[in-house]
Amino acid sequence: MLGPIMDMMFAMQSELADRATASLLHDKDGDRVLRVNVTLNKIVELDDVDEAVRQLKPLAEREARTGIGKFMEMVGGEVI
Repeated sequence: MLGPIMDMMFAMQSELADRATASLLHDKDGDRVLRVNVTLNKIVELDDVDEAVRQLKPLAEREARTGIGKFMEMVGGEVI
């Protein structure tokens, strides 16, 4: 019973964070916000730093490589 409630609570928190960020950046069309959201293969405990680094670092690097074009457009630079 608690699982779906927690899922909904975290989903709403994420949505609110996205909307608040967009509002602060005056971004109505999503052109000024680059959201990074990846799916993990397994749950990482909040205090397991080693496992977090093992899983998240490669995912962050991959997202950075694939999102660099949009990021550079947002900041007005060129993709090197």
